[in-house]
Order: sequence, then C-alpha cells, then structure tokens
Amino acid sequence: MTNGLPLTKPFSLLIFILLIAEPIVSQCSNFEINYPSGLFSSSSDSWQNVTNCAYGGDFQEYYVVQGGAYEWTSCYGVGFDSEITLWDEAHENILSHEDENCASLHGTINWSADYTGIVHLLISEQGCSSNTDCHSLYHRQVSPPPPPVNNDPCNPINLSINSVCSYETYSNSGATDSGMQGASCGAYNGKDIWFSFMVPSSGNVSIRTLEGSITDAVLAVYTGSCNSLVEIDCNDDSNNLMPALDLDGLNPGEIVFIRVFAYAGTEVGDFDLCAFEPCSIVPDNNDICNAEYLIVGSTKFGDTGCSTGIGDPSRPSCWTDGEINSVWYKFNAPLSGEIMIETDLTSIVSTQVALYFGSCLDPVLLACNRNAGMGCGTTGSSSLAYSSLIPGNAYYIRIDGEGNNVGQFFISLSDLAELSPQTGSDCSAPIDICGLNLSVADPGPQGTGNICDYDDSSTCTQGEMNSAWYQINVGASGNFLFNLIPNNGSPTSCGTESDYDFVLWKIAGSGPTTDCDAISNDASIGLLSCNYSSRGVTGISNNGDSPAGFSNCFNESFESAVAVNQGDILLLAVQNYSGSSRGFSIDFSSSDEGVCPTNSPSVLIWSGGLSESWDNSLNWGDCSVIPNCSRSAIIPPTSGNFPVLMGIHEAHDLYIEEGAKLVIPSGSELHLHGNLTNLGTIEMAKDASIFMDDTLGTQQLLGNLVGENAIGNLIITKESGVVNLQTTIEIKGDLRTTNSTSRFNSQGNTIYLGGDFNNAAGSTTFRGVGSTGRLIFNGTGEQNYDQGSSRLNLNEVIVNNSGPGVNLISDIRIKNNTGKLTLVNGVIKTNSWRVFIRNQSAEALNEGNLNSYVEGILVKHVSGTGLYHFPVGDYSSGYQRADVYLRSHSFNFLTVTHSPWNANPGPLLLSDEQVTFDLNALDNGYFTITANRNPTTADYDIHLFNQTYGNSDGASHWAVMKDSGSGWTLNGESISSAVDTVSRYGLTGFSRFATAQASNPLPVELLSFSGSAQTEGNLLEWVTASEVNNDYFTLEGSIDAVNFQVITEMPGAGFSSSMLSYEILDRYPSAAVNYYRLKQTDYDGSFTYSDIIVVEREEAIENQSIWPNPVVDNLQIDVGQISGQIGEVVIFDVVGNIVLNVNSWSTDKDSVLLITDTRELSRGVYFVSIHNNVGQRVYKERFIKR
Repeated sequence: MTNGLPLTKPFSLLIFILLIAEPIVSQCSNFEINYPSGLFSSSSDSWQNVTNCAYGGDFQEYYVVQGGAYEWTSCYGVGFDSEITLWDEAHENILSHEDENCASLHGTINWSADYTGIVHLLISEQGCSSNTDCHSLYHRQVSPPPPPVNNDPCNPINLSINSVCSYETYSNSGATDSGMQGASCGAYNGKDIWFSFMVPSSGNVSIRTLEGSITDAVLAVYTGSCNSLVEIDCNDDSNNLMPALDLDGLNPGEIVFIRVFAYAGTEVGDFDLCAFEPCSIVPDNNDICNAEYLIVGSTKFGDTGCSTGIGDPSRPSCWTDGEINSVWYKFNAPLSGEIMIETDLTSIVSTQVALYFGSCLDPVLLACNRNAGMGCGTTGSSSLAYSSLIPGNAYYIRIDGEGNNVGQFFISLSDLAELSPQTGSDCSAPIDICGLNLSVADPGPQGTGNICDYDDSSTCTQGEMNSAWYQINVGASGNFLFNLIPNNGSPTSCGTESDYDFVLWKIAGSGPTTDCDAISNDASIGLLSCNYSSRGVTGISNNGDSPAGFSNCFNESFESAVAVNQGDILLLAVQNYSGSSRGFSIDFSSSDEGVCPTNSPSVLIWSGGLSESWDNSLNWGDCSVIPNCSRSAIIPPTSGNFPVLMGIHEAHDLYIEEGAKLVIPSGSELHLHGNLTNLGTIEMAKDASIFMDDTLGTQQLLGNLVGENAIGNLIITKESGVVNLQTTIEIKGDLRTTNSTSRFNSQGNTIYLGGDFNNAAGSTTFRGVGSTGRLIFNGTGEQNYDQGSSRLNLNEVIVNNSGPGVNLISDIRIKNNTGKLTLVNGVIKTNSWRVFIRNQSAEALNEGNLNSYVEGILVKHVSGTGLYHFPVGDYSSGYQRADVYLRSHSFNFLTVTHSPWNANPGPLLLSDEQVTFDLNALDNGYFTITANRNPTTADYDIHLFNQTYGNSDGASHWAVMKDSGSGWTLNGESISSAVDTVSRYGLTGFSRFATAQASNPLPVELLSFSGSAQTEGNLLEWVTASEVNNDYFTLEGSIDAVNFQVITEMPGAGFSSSMLSYEILDRYPSAAVNYYRLKQTDYDGSFTYSDIIVVEREEAIENQSIWPNPVVDNLQIDVGQISGQIGEVVIFDVVGNIVLNVNSWSTDKDSVLLITDTRELSRGVYFVSIHNNVGQRVYKERFIKR
C-alpha cells in the first residue's frame, strides 16, 4: 500500500520482511534420520504402506500438489504410543499434528496442500521422544489436485531454449488423459502433460529428463497446431528408465510440442526436464560482415546462444559487462531516414541493442540502448529509435544479451515515420475491457510497445516497463475494484509469484482527467491509484488490504477502493516489473455492480488468455462473442497464445499487428467482410482459404503477404464493389473470382501463385494489371489457368513452376507495349488454346529452356525488324526452339507450333554447297510457322535449336529444310551448321521447317581452330586430321561477326591422312574484339566455312568487375548488391549458345561470386549471365578463356 507516497521496491521488500510471522514452534521436532529414504507420492485413495519399522525420530519426504488432499496415519499395525507431525521441507513451519485421534494412542493427519512441493512427516514417541522401536506408517491421496495447467497440448508450458541444460521440476499430479492417441514408443495410460518450445536458428534441440518420484517416463515430440499434431520422435529409456532426445533439422521459429507421461501411467509425482540448443553451429550472422539482411517493416527470429563475439567491435558504452554473444543485422535506411529497432523476448532474459554505420571492417557506433524506451523503466526487451539516417545507405544492428544472458528473441525494424501505437502496449491504443475477467497467457507483457509513455518522475513506479494498457468505460457509479494474480501465483503464494504493479488514471468524466500526451509529461495528473510493492498479486480492494480469500501477506499489494461515476473512462497500465515470462489474470467482479462493462464491442482484441482457440470468447477479452461479419478482429503482439483458426469463421476487418501471429490450419476458412492487414505473421496451410465476400463496398489486402506469410486460397465472392490489392501477395493455393460481380483489382502489384488461376469474367473481374503488374506461377504441381468468359490481357507473366507446369483452360494473353512472358521453369500446355503475346518487342518473350517452353500454340506479335525467339515443343520431343530474324515483312504476328513426325519424310536428296542431303530428316519433329497475312512478303533468316533427337549418327551436314505445301526443299542461303543449331538465310514465305541431314564426308576434317592475342598481332591456328581435294584456306576477319573481309590465303595439302597444323599472324587487328572464320575451298571451287571464333586483346579489357580476365581455372565476379538475388548462372558463346549451366558457384562475405566450372571451357570468348530467382537477367559480362 502506498498511502499516497511513492513506494520503491526495496522499501516494499523491507515491509514484507517485517511482517513475516514467526514459524509455529510446537509439537515435535526431534528429527533423527530420513527413513525410509526416497520421495513418496500417491494418486490412490487406498492406504499405501510406507514402512512397518519407523523409529521415533524418523521422517519421510512426500511430494504434494496444491489443491490435493492427503492423509498420513500411524493408527494401523503394531508399535509404540506415537504422534505424527507434518512439516515443510525446510523444517520451518508445522503444517499439521495429531497424536490421539485414533485408538487414543496414535494419530491421523488430513491435510489439503496449499502449495506444490515437498513435505516431511515426522513420527515421534509420545512426548516427542526418539526410540529404536518399530512402528507402521501409511499414507494416501484422499482427493486429487486439480489438473495441472499443462494438462493438454493447447495449454503447454513454454520452455526457454538456451545453450545449456537448466533443469526445472514438473509434476503430473492431477493430470488426466489429453485424448491424444498413444505415442509410438512406451506404454500410454493417461496422465500426460505438455510443454512447447520455439525452434532456435540452428534447428537443433536436445531434451533431457531426470527421475524424481517418477522413475520411468516416456517422451514424445510433435509439430503442428495443438489440435492437429504430428509425432516426429519418441523415446522411452535413453537415461536408465528416463527418456532423452536429440532433435536436428527442425524449422527455425517453429513451435514444437513435448509430451511426457509415466510409463503405463503407473507413477504420479515429479521429474526434472530441460530443453536446450547444443552449440554445434555458430550462427551465420555471428560477425558483422555476415550480417543478416533486414527489410524495413519486417520481423526476424534471432538467437545468441551459439554466437562467439570473436572479432566484434568493443563493447558499447551503455551495455552491461559480461560475455559478448552478439548477432548482427544489416538494413538500408528508409526515405524518412528514421527507424525503430525493437526486440521481443522468447527465451533470452534481457537484450541490449546498438546501431552502427560505415564499413563492416571498421564500423562506427551511432547509438545504443538496453531498455525498451528512452526514459522508460528497466525492461528485458530493448528498443532504439534513431533519426537522421541517410536514405538508402547501409547500417548495422548489433543484438546481445545483458550480462552473460543468451537465448532467442524476435527483432523488428520499422520506419519510425510510419510507426503507429501498438494495441495493448501503448497508452493511445488500450484494450477495451468488455467482461469481468481477463486472462493474459505467458509470457505476459514485454517491452513498452512503440512509444515510451511515461518516465519515473510522477508515479509510484520507476517508469513504464513491460506494460499492458486497458480502458474501462464505467457503466455505473460505485467503487472500482479488481484482483490481479500472476499465472504462477495464487491468493496465498506470498512472494513466489512474478512481480506485477499497476497505475490507474481517469482520462474522461468527472473530476481531474488526463490523456496520453499529458501522461508523458506529468503522469500524476488524473492519477487515481498506483501500487509498486514487491509482491505480484495486487489490485484494489474496499479497505486497501488483501480481500477475502487472500493471504494478509498481500496487504501492501492492494490499494483502497476508487470511487467512479457513470461515464468516467479509466486507463489501467499493468506492469510486469521483472520482465518475467509469466502472464496474469484480472478479476473485476468485486467492483460494484455495473461499474465494469460487460458489452460486446464492434472491434474485438485477441487476449489469448485461455488457449489458442479462435472460437472461444474467453480468448477475445471475455467479451462473450467472437469476431463475425460485423465485428472486426485485432491480434496484438502482446498475446502469449496466438490464435489458431480451425473450421469456418467470419470477421469484418482483420488486423494482425507487427510481432503477432495467426495460424489457419488445413481445410479452414476465414470469411472477411472488410479489410485484411498483416504486419505480423500469417501461418496458413495451402488448402486453407480466405474469402473476400462482403456483398457491398471496397475491401483491401494490405501488409506483408509473401514468404512465410503466404496465404492458402484467395476466393473473391462479391455482389458489388471490389477487392483492391495494395501489396505484393503470394498465394500458395488458388486465386478465384467466383462470378461476374466478384471484382479483384491487382493495382499493378505482383502475385505469386502456387495453385490455379480461375477467373470468372476476363478483365471485368480481374483488373488493374497496368504496366507493372506481374503474375508468377511458382507452384510445385500442375497449375490451371482460366481467363473466364471474356478476354483478359495480363501484363507480365513468369512461369517458374517446379512441377509439370501450367495447363491452359483458356487463352493466356500478354498485353501490348509492356507485356512480357518469361519462361524459367515449367511447361505451358496450351491444349486447344493459345499463348498470345501482343507486345511487338522481341524482349517480350525469352528463349525458354529445356524445362520451360510452350507445348502447343504460341502467337507472337512482331515489329518491323529484329530477332524473335519461339520456345515451343511437344509432348514427345520436349523443348525445341526456333529463332526468326525479320528483315522486312507486312504482317502483324506469327503463330508457331512444334509437332512430332507422323512419318519421317525420308532423305531430301537435294544438294547444297556440294553436299547431298541423303539421310532421313532429324527425328525430333518439325516447326509450323504461319503469318496472319501476306506471308510471302517476308525476308528473314531462321535458326533451329534442335533437342531430343536420336538419328544424327553418321551425318556430317545439317541444313534447314522447308515445306511450303508442295514438298520439302531447300530455300534461301545455307551456312555451315552443327546439329544443335541449324541456320538458313534470306528466306521468304512461312510454312513448315525441319532439319535435313547429309552423310557426305567433309573435304577437310578440322580438329581445331583457335586464336590468341600476341604482342605482334593476333595469332590464328588450326589443325586438320585429314584433307581431300583441299585447294586452299582463306582466313576472313570481321569486327561485328556479320561483315567479313579476306585477310590472307594459305595453300592446302590437297590430300592428306595425317594431322597437319597451320598458323597465320594477323599483324593489323582492326579492333579490340576481332571475329575470324576459316573458308576451305576444294579443287572444284566448292567451299565450306568453319565456326566463328573471337580474339579479344587484353589491353581492351577495362571492366574490373570480373577477374582474372583472361581466365584459366576460377572466375571471380564482384556481384555487389545482387548477391542475395542469384538464382541461375549460365555461360554462352558469342553467337548466343548456352555452353555451360554453372552448378559450382558460391559467394563470400565481400559479395564475390566464385565460378570453378570455367576450367571445363575451351579457349575462346564467352559471356557470363546471372539471372535472379524469377528469371530476370541482373548481370552480363564478357570474358576470355585461355
């Protein structure tokens, strides 16, 4: 009790010490020896024999549970005239005594336990004497204690995961059958109790047990939600008869459930348990140069348990002494230049934070803090607000535990300019009290929200710390009263409970009032009551002492009644003084009738005090209702139990605050009639659904809806209005608009889609793609696409499906000007439909690859000139690509398909460049290319990139053949081609295209043709294995690989069957980059060309982002800020052929990409290309291979 004076913790503790009563000193205390030894317990109401030979002065240890009723007797069997005395374990307090209530010579004690722990029963001869005669003792449990709090999986005790095993004692006394089926090991017969922990960043957790009065137990571990658990491991006898488990490969941040029960349910009592993270892996962000990247507006899970602090900067000045176990984060400052850093504790007791800028090798400290807010009281969690950052610049965050503390936490990074009050944690966002009872689950309030609301200058406390804020709208005049009990306390716990305090103001109504701004300046204005005692059980009572049913040890913890009037509005701040991991419950029922409202507000705030069940109104502040179509839901981060939405439920608006979480398991449905805003976490199964089905008006999708916050199915069902997407969204399931009035507007945002796209009515129901909208198919199974009953033009479509691909149920159309189709992974199967690309740009469609192409009909609009890729294929031949280079034409678009042969057309039997195509056509099928009009007006080149063929053996020449309807022929000009890339130039008209083959022996078998830059010029060298009718060689050079000039001629050998070498020095190379080809001319004037090679002179290489250049073995690239975006690395030659998909690459802490595969390349000039995770090219550079 403060009596109007500020009361400090030490003064309160002093009063407590002075008021403790002396222990009762009466009856017997002649303790001689603990016999029989061991810890006894019982769950049976039948008498259990302890011993038949206890001497006077012997005592035994018994385990009891609060709320249970127990009996001990010396009335049965033979023995001396006895008396029995029940003591606490410390032998300081006598709990009960009897000596003559049976047979006038002996005693029976009946005692109800008011705490959980150990008691000692002492037997003495009459007169408190000791002796060496035998006497019988019995005990039993008359009635069981109430079930423990962790009696079922939905109410587990949360375990803190640190780097060492710290045993705690737990009991199964009073436990019942949780209803779960038996575990995969041991024998189950009820009485299971439950624990949970959050998986640390390493994914490794060890669990150990020690025997107590329970000597044989079983341990099982589960994942999932408490209503839908899946066993992942089980153990029975790893430690004698007690279990132990070592778990690895767990998902960091996931909640794991532990189940413990006595083997066959035969033992009731206590045991010791611990769970810890073995330090086998130092976290990646152990040092600043490997800092984990944080996006402004995001929350990350962190763990200091295995960090070493080696190489860290010196300790910031505001930090405490102790071992350094820092972890590091990196971010880019927002445009506002203002940020807020906050930690939310899980297993770590307290944190401290620091902010740095500059190089990771020489960081400069900007600021540091240990507490939750500047000017607030001491807290375990930390926050740091900082302004004047340079937008876009990189900064570093350092997190450590105070002293030697290590453990887990969440770190949040926010734009201070956009930061709003946190519901229930800040003065301006209190939770409305709508019932007479409120429960807050463990760990209770932590930190001070986003705002430090008051300091230590004008209340009885030491400033705001670990606070929860509540508003009471007074419904009738009378006395306002309440009782607050921590979750580990009771009306008689007397100081063993967590320390809670409170401050009460009036913010509206009669008499002096205040508001949040005034409180921050002078918290004494409008102050009605304040208590800061060292006890945790606290509140307001009629006389200011402990109310009825509470121990008088709490007299100093209660304040006198507060008289209020109808219409007053009260503001209550509840403070978790020590930052303990225990929540609390408040009972307002002692207030005069009607003072505390029992209404059903339109906005419900999740309290989660009872369980994680969405459909239990006690978890919504005991407001008697749950969210529905007219009631909105707010989920704040202050909840110990975050909601699990099972089944089908409704809400108007749903707002998930930063640090909060909602779980929507498999098959569940949430029907929203307003907006969805997620600033925290949505953990949603792929087959769970969110329905946006308000009949009228506009609905919004806002916040973080990607990655771990991806939603399941999104279903739009509206009679009017529209659903506006205000952010990037990832949908693991289907996106569906159900009818012609169900309108969805993407507003140019990106949609990641893992399931089907089912649209009702084209652009009527799927709108707003604009010039920036993207639809990315990223599923793992086949995805269907249906544009609906009318035409829908999409902007950018990316196919990155790791399964079969995308199946069309309608045309898929890409819009003009900005539209684009990127094929990364997965096949588009058109069936009888089309992929229709209206954008004329050649960049509107990429080359595709072996895993991603169009199986069916591809339509591409074209402009006047340019090179166009047509990545098509069929079910038997797979990926086949045709490239068309248009020089002139008068049509709008080309339609391209690829088909397998019904029957191979056989040998062409036509000659070209002295070669007769005398073999069957390549067996991978044919392309059909048609123009929408004037097909004969085109002048073009064509290149066929052949894949999946099986009859090229024995062929030495290949050429593009064409069928215009009157048979296969050779049209246009030939160029020497390899089987994989066949080209023809100067064609007109479109039709069918395939690859002809010839077996004619080459006049010259060219083994190699290469060039190198020398001081005197460029040296060209080639080697022949044999020569037939070879008249001479002509070396031709070019600076653009198109227009070649003769450099010189060299006589051939005529006829030769041995290896011959040739070389020519080009003394006057015309450019830094020179292209060369070799022309071989026969005696009859026929000729062939070699492949084109490139020689690049070293002095022309200026780009230092790639080195060494030229390269022999390992190539290094400075990838800078794109280091975290790398999805694919490929190397291609000068004509665009991919020669290597790089599999062996890695990046170091300086963002340098190391490629070791280049040693496999032949000498020449190449290009390296880097694509990000959605297939976009983010880097391209040229290099030389020696």
